[in-house]
Amino acid sequence: MLLGVLLAGAATAAARIGSAGNSPGPLAAAVVAVIAALGCLAVAVIPAQRHQPLWSGWQLVQEKLRQSPASVRLTAGLLITLGCASYALIALRLLSIPQNPWDDDQGAFLQTAREIHDRGGIGWLWSALWSGEFAEANRHPLYLALLSLSPTVRDGQWLSAALGASTLVILTFVVRRRQGGLTAAIFCILLATNSAFCLFSSRVVCDILMVGLCGLAWLIHTPTIGNPSDRPLSPVRCAAGGAFLGLAWLTKGTGLPLFAGYVLWLLLAAVWPASRDADDRDGRQSPRSLGSRVLGPACAIIGFLAISLPLITRNSARFGSPFYNVNSLLLFADRYEEFDGMVARGLTTRDASREYLADHSAMDVIRREASGLVWEAFIILRSLGPAPLDDSRVIFGLPWALLAAARMASRRSAADGLILIWALLSWLLFAWYVPIAAGERFILPLLAPLLLLASEALARIVTSPQGTVRRYGAAGLIAWPLVWVALCWLSAGLAERTG
Repeated sequence: MLLGVLLAGAATAAARIGSAGNSPGPLAAAVVAVIAALGCLAVAVIPAQRHQPLWSGWQLVQEKLRQSPASVRLTAGLLITLGCASYALIALRLLSIPQNPWDDDQGAFLQTAREIHDRGGIGWLWSALWSGEFAEANRHPLYLALLSLSPTVRDGQWLSAALGASTLVILTFVVRRRQGGLTAAIFCILLATNSAFCLFSSRVVCDILMVGLCGLAWLIHTPTIGNPSDRPLSPVRCAAGGAFLGLAWLTKGTGLPLFAGYVLWLLLAAVWPASRDADDRDGRQSPRSLGSRVLGPACAIIGFLAISLPLITRNSARFGSPFYNVNSLLLFADRYEEFDGMVARGLTTRDASREYLADHSAMDVIRREASGLVWEAFIILRSLGPAPLDDSRVIFGLPWALLAAARMASRRSAADGLILIWALLSWLLFAWYVPIAAGERFILPLLAPLLLLASEALARIVTSPQGTVRRYGAAGLIAWPLVWVALCWLSAGLAERTG
């Protein structure tokens, strides 16, 4: 019921704003969301005795999603090749569209990278972090270091495209090792044609790095098919997860709250080790000592600190706070235009929060968060859709989100708790941030996990014993990338999204 209300509210708001530009996307999104809301309302008002058929159907779906996907005639390698080729063609199309990077964050990245390049490049940046000389307090150093090798618009675009290609290949390889070939193939196709993934693979910003780093931090904890001795929460994997999120924080400030959510998840998993992949496969829980329960979070913290130590040292030396980021001031502003004045006044985040709470009532706070939650729910669903669609991507993002939710409900893996914590944290945090900036770049870390969960569900659907489902499923896997690649090359409106 709540989901339907949120979707309807988000799409209605989108339609109201989009109608000024005669955009059909929000109107299509509104239709889908209203249908979803009506469905939720129908379930709520149906008498309890009528729920049994629905519950029985849901149990059948869960049982199907628990099964390992069978083999199909089309090889996974062929489908993965098709997915990689689709990414290459969409990326080339996006790279062929002229851009003016100097009116958004791309220009700031290029300017800072040019300064690093002129001062001595990566070597200077490394020493400047340890000494506190590096003064940039918003854009974090990892992507800047890579961009400083050739800080031009064109080379920056090719850098992002190469990072996107590497992310696609590495994540697909890991998924194939852990979840099987068919799941990896579907995941590769969905990610390769995803609008947000392809768009940020053509822009001179750091966000494309977050997809791979956060995706790997989550993937190493997912259960491996056919390996009952696998230990997804082992200390080594926790240390690796912390290291990946340390690299994510070196890339973008949002890596820090994601790491906080990661540690929270590890602590909860230590208290409630009841998931099937954390315990014996016959349902008996393995006894764990207090030391073994604390070891995972401790290893994660060590891995994070070991990787992020240069930035922590710089922040402590220059700003007096190990996790300082000047952008946190915007959490307590009503408009982005207030930012320069807050910096000029030398406000700390604590000072800004006190001023904000003194000038705003409790109803102002509630109204800002509530309206942001509606918009952010819409943005998260929209982010799962394919290129070259704009707001109408939510039509496809909604079923992928529902499939991901169904897959999590069917397997109840410990790793699913992490994506739930990350999703809730991102939803709440960036809903508050909507008046300052709203977009898919903030929730890109959720992209790979959500698409993989949907891919796991699809892999079980397309290998259904019913011949019709198998035939249409195989045809759909081939048609999906071909259709969206063709539309990308034929779309005249794609330039509006990249410009």
